[in-house]
Amino acid sequence: MTELLKIHQMDKDKNKEPIKKEVGGIKLPDGIALGPMFFSKDGRTANAIIGPAIIAFDYGITNSLNRLDKDHLPIDEFQSAFNSQIDDLISEILIYFQNRLKVICKTNVGQFNSVDRCVKEYQKYSIDLGGLCDLNFLLDIDRVRGRKHHSDRRYDNDYTINAVVYDSIGKLRALNRRVHKEIHGIDSKLALTHKDYEIKVSQTANSVSLEFTADSHTLDFTRGAKVVPKKPDDPKKSG
Repeated sequence: MTELLKIHQMDKDKNKEPIKKEVGGIKLPDGIALGPMFFSKDGRTANAIIGPAIIAFDYGITNSLNRLDKDHLPIDEFQSAFNSQIDDLISEILIYFQNRLKVICKTNVGQFNSVDRCVKEYQKYSIDLGGLCDLNFLLDIDRVRGRKHHSDRRYDNDYTINAVVYDSIGKLRALNRRVHKEIHGIDSKLALTHKDYEIKVSQTANSVSLEFTADSHTLDFTRGAKVVPKKPDDPKKSG
């Protein structure tokens, strides 16, 4: 399956500063953030990601980082910002693990509701997530999320994660970037043993073209874009 995406760079207003976003993964021109590519069967509900799972992760974590757009917050607002950031990070981590595993096992997988569940699901396919990242760091973020959302400590002032105190907006940004680094490290290592896509990037003065070619899987659009194994006689770039 090959998906070709062309992003046209918008003309910049000479009287305004261009909007700048931090984007992980592929380097893009200022003012452009690459969003996730979804296939929607009914026009309302996204059923499948068409393209590498890491791109959807990058898009989500970029939005989460860009919401931290103030240098200082009152204590009550910071508590809410901390809780929201933890929730956002875990959501993006779980979605990444789920979508990445689909193309490894060549079938759909269930909903992942915790990092620990992700670890167990990957073990079924002989993949040790602990050997690919600082797993205790990711597990501790998830434990803090549980404490903040499912106990009477939702609004306490303990902002400790994995022995580090994230008690300022700057430190939350650093937390976001560390999560980004850990997941990209996992993705790079998985690419060596469980390759998902070939990616070709072409850039001109006015546009960026990204071409994704699925390595060993395809999508069955007759079944809501379900991930299935690529047939041996399929052309390399067939869908």
